[in-house]
Amino acid sequence: MEIQHFIHKHPLSFIKEGNRMKRCNVCWTYLSGPTYGCEPCKYFLHKSCLDEFKEEVQSSFHLCPLRIAYYFRYSFHARSDDCFLCYETITSKCSYICKLSCTFQTHVECAVKPMVEYSDEEYTIQHFTHHHPLKLVDSNHKHTVICSFCEELCSSSSSSSSSTYGCMGCKFFLHKSCMKSIPRQLTNHRIHPCALIFISDSDRYSDTKCDCCGEHIVPGMKFSCGACALNLHIKCALFPIAESEDAKEIQHFSHPHTLALVQNGEEYGSEARCVACAQICLAPAPTF
Repeated sequence: MEIQHFIHKHPLSFIKEGNRMKRCNVCWTYLSGPTYGCEPCKYFLHKSCLDEFKEEVQSSFHLCPLRIAYYFRYSFHARSDDCFLCYETITSKCSYICKLSCTFQTHVECAVKPMVEYSDEEYTIQHFTHHHPLKLVDSNHKHTVICSFCEELCSSSSSSSSSTYGCMGCKFFLHKSCMKSIPRQLTNHRIHPCALIFISDSDRYSDTKCDCCGEHIVPGMKFSCGACALNLHIKCALFPIAESEDAKEIQHFSHPHTLALVQNGEEYGSEARCVACAQICLAPAPTF
């Protein structure tokens, strides 16, 4: 019996018992039980892997659709061999990558892992910001860890009443209050018209810079538009637009960077001009 499947260009023949000396091209474990294969190409896979395989999937951990990628190591946009979800090396010949070119890549089995629902009382939870389960941090240890979102000590006075969850192995921690405030997607953003998708980036080799502040984005959380190759620090993406007349810094839609109040116009030259009205900026009129 033969079948035609999108995973391979040739028909795949059914094999009642797989050759235990060969590996499945999807899960990369040794073959056992019912198997399909293409002998000329030496391409084999478990029937169970084939049955669960889809050309496109929607992961609980990434909002963009994911498409199948064959021979992962030759993927044109891969910067490393690491899965963005479990942070382990991808060794199989198949993986899922972001259909919109977010550089997001993951193991087949990680892509279809379900999101675990949780209640307020649970000790261990699963959250979209991190692939591994997050455990409740003992209150006696909160003074030694920093929230990966707000970058404050988890025992700081402003957040001491908030529970903290974390992954000790990855040194990833979040206040429960911060966890609830992180959106999965930003729409109608002040500096970019496309939707910005939350990504937990584990790429150790990334040299990505934030398109707002210009600083490097170290492995961690960011918002990204894959179609436009735009990346923002999570703080830059969520920086509020200041409306107070006394504000020293503001964020304005006309410029991607934060604008600071000019205390001394001389540092910008004697004829610094407003980019809106083209008039020379003179005291005492406030200038940013």
